[in-house]
Amino acid sequence: MGTGLAMMAWRCGRVLAGAALMLLAACGNDPGGLDRGSLVANVARGAGLALPGQPTSAAAPLARPEQVLAATQAPVIRAQTAQGDALYLLGVQDNGPYRSYATATSQTVTLRGGLITATRGLGRDLMRADVVQVLDRLTRGSPGPAQRSMEVLDGEDVTRTLLFDCHIAHGAPGLTPRPAQARRLMQESCRGANDDAAGLAFTNSYAMGDGGRILMSRQWLPVSSGAMLLEELRP
Repeated sequence: MGTGLAMMAWRCGRVLAGAALMLLAACGNDPGGLDRGSLVANVARGAGLALPGQPTSAAAPLARPEQVLAATQAPVIRAQTAQGDALYLLGVQDNGPYRSYATATSQTVTLRGGLITATRGLGRDLMRADVVQVLDRLTRGSPGPAQRSMEVLDGEDVTRTLLFDCHIAHGAPGLTPRPAQARRLMQESCRGANDDAAGLAFTNSYAMGDGGRILMSRQWLPVSSGAMLLEELRP
């Protein structure tokens, strides 16, 4: 690696670390059992996400996408949390249909076909998600019913499974895709289908490209960071 590229990578690493630390500072701990009130608040926070653009902090401005892409050959995703913190995630590991992305401080997000299936380091994390039915309908552009599940830890570190009945339809409320290659917009509307998910409802939005690839999405997470906006910069 040349001196200039190494310096750019170091600077981008500092930006990643700063954004990741801001994200950690926004995460809290929930005492007791499953904090349904916090989950509902996260649904509300996820409704107003905007695209990453201007720097989120004067102390840690977000690097330009071209800088990050020039500093690595890895897959790159730009993300924004419900709190407005923007950061980049780099692809670090493939495991069958799953790909894990990480920040400079080792926070990770795992995707299957562009759908979030796990997080680590974001507060009370999403331990695992089953999104097979949702992904199948999105990939085929086929509206209709689908189910998903999300496993989270409660205040006693006991795994709780949140089940959701979802419906896939055309359109993507609240999402303005920038990728020129976006071919269609899809939405996933879900409601809780078991006791642990009672009262929960959310809508995810997706911009789909050729071959059913998700280019941009806004996905709700049952964790402290709430929803996340993801944009694929390099597959």
